[in-house]
Amino acid sequence: MLLRFCFELHLKVFEAAIAARAKEVAVFASTSESFTKSKINCTNKESLVRYQVVTSAAKKLEIPIRKYVSCAIGCPVKGVISPSKVAYVAKELHDMNQRLLLLMIYAFSFRASVGFLTKYLFEIYQKGT
Repeated sequence: MLLRFCFELHLKVFEAAIAARAKEVAVFASTSESFTKSKINCTNKESLVRYQVVTSAAKKLEIPIRKYVSCAIGCPVKGVISPSKVAYVAKELHDMNQRLLLLMIYAFSFRASVGFLTKYLFEIYQKGT
């Protein structure tokens, strides 16, 4: 069973999933403050703190973790996301791994929100402008 945290992320949900025999965890960190605020009523920084608590608990139990940067191209609430915001969230997730010495990270992925990844936007994004 895969436990995916798409919205409300906290330790109690993780513990309930483990009790239900979840064998891996996937965490999704949004690049958009507006999206994070609308979904889990906190800032991106606060959500990253929640991720660190859960990934630390997963590490203790040796549960594999996948990490995703969501809204990597655009946000349904805010619109187009700048590459610098994507870089910030990716760096925070990466640095979290370093702080926890997580060796169970087996996937790190970038996700576009539905309807935002057009050929034009993808070309702009690749150029970093």
